[in-house]
Amino acid sequence: MSGSLGLIEVFISYSHKDQRLRDQLETHLSNMKRKNIITAWHDRKNIITAWHDRMILPETEWKGQIDRHLESAQVILLLVSADFLASDYCYDVEMERALERHESGEALVIPVILRPCDWGQLPFGKLQALPTNGRPVTAWRNRDAAFADVVLNIERALEQRVNLSGPRESTKYSVMLSARIDDVDPEKLDRIMVHLREIAGDAEITLRKVEEGSVVLFLEGTQKTAEILEYLINTGMLKDVYGWRIKGVGLSPDPPEANRAEGVDDRGDFGEIRSIEKNGDNIRRILEQLRTPLGVIPFVGAGLSIPSGFPGWTDFLITQAQAMGMQGEIAQMLKSGLYEEAAEELERALSPFGFKSAIEDAYGDHVLVGKEISGAVRLIPRLARGPVITTNFDHILERVFDIERSPFELIVCGARPDLISKALQQHRRQLIKLHGDWEESMDRILTKKEYQVHYGGEDGQTVDLNRPLPRMIKTFLTGRALLFLGCSLNRDRTVQVLERTVSESPEIGHYAIVELPLDVAKRREKSKFMSEHNIRPIWYPNNKHAYISDILYVLIQEIIDVWSTTSRIRSAKPSLPGVVAWPPDRM
Repeated sequence: MSGSLGLIEVFISYSHKDQRLRDQLETHLSNMKRKNIITAWHDRKNIITAWHDRMILPETEWKGQIDRHLESAQVILLLVSADFLASDYCYDVEMERALERHESGEALVIPVILRPCDWGQLPFGKLQALPTNGRPVTAWRNRDAAFADVVLNIERALEQRVNLSGPRESTKYSVMLSARIDDVDPEKLDRIMVHLREIAGDAEITLRKVEEGSVVLFLEGTQKTAEILEYLINTGMLKDVYGWRIKGVGLSPDPPEANRAEGVDDRGDFGEIRSIEKNGDNIRRILEQLRTPLGVIPFVGAGLSIPSGFPGWTDFLITQAQAMGMQGEIAQMLKSGLYEEAAEELERALSPFGFKSAIEDAYGDHVLVGKEISGAVRLIPRLARGPVITTNFDHILERVFDIERSPFELIVCGARPDLISKALQQHRRQLIKLHGDWEESMDRILTKKEYQVHYGGEDGQTVDLNRPLPRMIKTFLTGRALLFLGCSLNRDRTVQVLERTVSESPEIGHYAIVELPLDVAKRREKSKFMSEHNIRPIWYPNNKHAYISDILYVLIQEIIDVWSTTSRIRSAKPSLPGVVAWPPDRM
């Protein structure tokens, strides 16, 4: 992308009272600077970064510097807040000149709403404001997600601006689709080609070959649109068009080699997965549940955060033990299943403050900075139509739902039975963090003492269903079907609540996508455990965790028509120019 965009100067207009927020934005813009997309300017340093008045040297005439950069910048960011609007210089000088240059086509002006204020009727109110939908940065629970959204959309705007005026070199490429010959009718083929044109922007498409099992389309367009289509297909964001599965894409006139998700065959049936014991029946059952208005409630465990750089609970405890020279003691406790006790020993060794700091270091928002989130967690917003439950401390779910334009209405930490009852009754999109959050220690549950406070049971083997948290979990377990994702489902406290409630609601079945043990005896033991807890497993092969994404994707594809009729499904389109929802008439 750097080759097509060149170097673009960004001018940042802001109130000095928003300096801290401006600094955070600049940190997020650093990735674009590394890719040589932008330069920028401010008055703190005598270097080229995103430009604002903090970069003016003391001996330099400040107004002349500002005017020169305001005139030379190709992109002007207005960091909007009540203080920005109250500043005569920001509003009457910088904003007015910025809008003049925007109207003449000399520059691109982008308002970034930092703090809530009345800006909708102002001169820049007609422009597309960021973050998405003009939601102020400070209104986002996760500000990193807010600034990531801003930067992502700035980059898209720059790409689109350059694509409209830049050179258009012709590139030839092919797309191979899976189809039976008797399915290839002219009307459907025409709809598919129209749809691919909308995604690829300018491509001319002709039919190259039809043979048993495949249709090859020949496309000719710009290199950029070819790369967009290749990106969508190779990342799995575009897997089929009107029921025809995409087998591959190649940047040449020759048909590409078929490329598909591991375990998924040409018709979208994940044959290997279905063939595993009872998977076929359980897939049928969960699809029936997903087609109901209530669907399932995802219960997300640590396994879905690990691909994004967060440690699992075992790895976290071992890392802390190594830092304190307690490897042997803690390893033995973990081997005996004494996770709560191990956490408590480490808190005692580190001190409560040190333990809280370790949790922040491991699960804080900084872990996600500059990372592209991928894997099964990216599909949760397309699966969830109401509440989502997690025991994780990190903010990956909050960020993913923000990125997918489906932010949570409310985030609840700990036991709040009143809010949870309302979330269930009204089917509201809320995130329930059962064991708290890395930012707050009040509702955090990790050590034995914390488990006893919230779950009861002095022996660690039982739970007190009269306590608020177990009672709240019981409400979910007896009222709705859950889908466990990234959960080990060992005999922890949450599972103990499930054990106690099974007899009360034997008709409520839950689901879990879980790893199939290699050992036959362990497999039988795990199957028995699942059955005793009213959990219907969908197994994936041992150590092939990428299958979780494949399974979720196919489940979502199976129910996409039902969701679209209730306006529940949202497009997971990538942040690239010229990309539209697919298929357009079903989104």
